[in-house]
Amino acid sequence: PGSSVECPFSLLWNSRTPIPATTLFRAKWVQLNGTKYQLPFTIVIGVEEELKFGNVTSIYVDGKTVFFEFIPMVTRQFSHHYHAFELLSLPMASRQRYLIKQTNLLDFHPYGSYHLNSVSNDPGLVYVV
Repeated sequence: PGSSVECPFSLLWNSRTPIPATTLFRAKWVQLNGTKYQLPFTIVIGVEEELKFGNVTSIYVDGKTVFFEFIPMVTRQFSHHYHAFELLSLPMASRQRYLIKQTNLLDFHPYGSYHLNSVSNDPGLVYVV
């Protein structure tokens, strides 16, 4: 089950087009084309020198359009030992939230992220596989 909420954000990721004020349905999970997106998960939001990732915090549905609310993360490096990307959470003060349409994802796979406290004392360090 989910709930109806006012659209909390006005800008799409990498877009200058505002989202019109509307009521969206907030879902705990959705399944699209055989891929199940269930909170929490991580998505690829871009490519520069490294892949850029976002931590998805909410799923919104407007008719047949699905939006993911996410917080961008900093890609530190690829760990060959863990076969995973090392990501850092941004400080709380700079954690801007964005929306991205599911159809605009570079990679349609949701990824899991894991904290390995035994590897690092940095609580913001996560591994995405």
